[in-house]
Amino acid sequence: LIARLVGHLEVLLSRSQKPLSFVVVIPHSPEKPAWQKLANSAYAKRAVKLEAGKHGFVAGAQHLRPDKVVPSAAATTLVFLQNDAGAKRWPVTKEKLAAVRKGFRGGRGGKAGDDD
Repeated sequence: LIARLVGHLEVLLSRSQKPLSFVVVIPHSPEKPAWQKLANSAYAKRAVKLEAGKHGFVAGAQHLRPDKVVPSAAATTLVFLQNDAGAKRWPVTKEKLAAVRKGFRGGRGGKAGDDD
């Protein structure tokens, strides 16, 4: 499924003259071929690893939970895929990565530069 997603996104990125940018959030599994295809894509501008326990997700039925953010039990990879126009319009900067990390922490411990 992930390999098909990557193939589809690469087609979109290669055909568009307009700026395109996608962030794919997947479990950190560098031993898996689909993860490798994503991380090694020609359009992958940056891959960021978020360590287990240092980030969380909003789980389903969050309106019924006392804590909306559920800590991640496993590491996660964020891969930023962009065509050249997208990279020019929305560069993946240290400041933006820090904001993304902060958002994924969702009240969990750690500093903005912890995971990389």
